[in-house]
Amino acid sequence: GFFPLTRSISVTPGESVLINDITLIRKSEPTRIMPLSALHEGAVRGDMLIVHDATVVSAVDLRFERTRTVYQSPEPITGLIVSGSGAVMVVHTKKGWHIRDQSGELSSSLKTPQPFRDFRFAHESDDLYAQTGEGIYRFEKERGEFSPVLLRGGIRSFYVTGNALYMVSEARVIEEFRLPEGTRVRELSDRPLFDTIMDSSNGTLVLRDDAGASIYLLDRYAKAATFQQVSNADSVRFVSPERFFSTNAFEVWEHFFSPDRYTRTLITRQSTPIADSVPFRERPFTLISSQNGEVRLWSLERAERQAPVLSDFDKVVDSVLNQKETTAYIIGSFHGESGVYAIPLIEEEQVFPLVK
Repeated sequence: GFFPLTRSISVTPGESVLINDITLIRKSEPTRIMPLSALHEGAVRGDMLIVHDATVVSAVDLRFERTRTVYQSPEPITGLIVSGSGAVMVVHTKKGWHIRDQSGELSSSLKTPQPFRDFRFAHESDDLYAQTGEGIYRFEKERGEFSPVLLRGGIRSFYVTGNALYMVSEARVIEEFRLPEGTRVRELSDRPLFDTIMDSSNGTLVLRDDAGASIYLLDRYAKAATFQQVSNADSVRFVSPERFFSTNAFEVWEHFFSPDRYTRTLITRQSTPIADSVPFRERPFTLISSQNGEVRLWSLERAERQAPVLSDFDKVVDSVLNQKETTAYIIGSFHGESGVYAIPLIEEEQVFPLVK
């Protein structure tokens, strides 16, 4: 009931060798735990997966695989943004947007005369910020209104982390502002043509260039701005403050970045375009889905570079893991039926006895 694993073990006469760190992967058929009428990416917050289809936002408890309805929209849903804790969300519909928490609606486009171009929650926070043609605004939950933080036009993108706001201007210059007062701290402009701030962790900003061909790392705590160019990437996922994975159409890379060093390692290069990759935080694996629906589990151990095919889906839109990293959840279509599917991976750690 498990995929085979091959490992070379060197033994010496008269000495004992402990074979450890063996993780066996189950052979499991996908089980649909929730049907969906339309496929979109989900958001994982702890052990909660938040998804939406045409008109319903749902929360799936990944511990017990139970589903509850969070919001029923009268109009088709076109987008969903979820806060760091999952307690607050922005639901986009064809007729506008709605800000909601677990108790109900906090505000909507019907209550705000100015059009918003973009919404972003502060990094791993429930604090919501929005962009208009006039600048950046913060959502005041108690009043259900937005108040100005930075009144300035010509903003291409922005990112909020901790007590700092970073923005990319029309001239592709990065500027830092202190929150909550919105005072300007410095300009970071020695690397031109930045377009988007993608992510952040432990003082590191991940930025995409104007052509979308490369990403750069910036240590925002450094006195002088220093940028580290990285391979081109469509997505970035941090697994620790100094370790992240980047994915482009055909490659997955593992990166280590600190003020002292930067290294990267190619995990795999595929001939079929990659739809998604999900690195494990505590285990040496990464889950890779191809655009043809094939889901593989890649080992990061050089000695066991096996990559069993877990399942063949018709289509994969998103892949997530539960907190224990024992089950993969796939948002996709399997044998013509769309939904959220569970694939059990790891039953228990296998530790083998001494070999003499």
